[in-house]
Amino acid sequence: GGGGGGGVGGDGWLCVGMGQGHVSLLDRRGGRLVAGFPAHDGAVTAAAVTGGGHQLATASVDRTVALWDVRKLTSSSGGGYRAALLASFGGHRDPVGSLAIHRGDAFTVAGGRLGVFSLAQRQNSFSGGGRGGWGGRGGGD
Repeated sequence: GGGGGGGVGGDGWLCVGMGQGHVSLLDRRGGRLVAGFPAHDGAVTAAAVTGGGHQLATASVDRTVALWDVRKLTSSSGGGYRAALLASFGGHRDPVGSLAIHRGDAFTVAGGRLGVFSLAQRQNSFSGGGRGGWGGRGGGD
């Protein structure tokens, strides 16, 4: 499947979500690959930059949203990189198709339902009634 998420970071990099669940960070000026890392178990559908350009939120068809600290990229044995996972939120019933960041909150749309979570507090809520919501796992910083 195809990816399609993207965002622009504060240090002059561009984020591109890929169909295999990977995220690529490119130099915005020259298009050179700066880093790439596995982010999800399915295609990355959306990405947004926050935290002064040092944090990246990603969404996926695997029904999760993840928050990454891209300042903490480490080399992996496979020749790529790993970013520090700050938090992962699952529980969407449908693939997450849209992601936006506004004033420290992330807003997602999955299957016609709006999800909202606080990036600072790692808390979440869902609209649309019925059983659902997200089960959040917060990572340490």
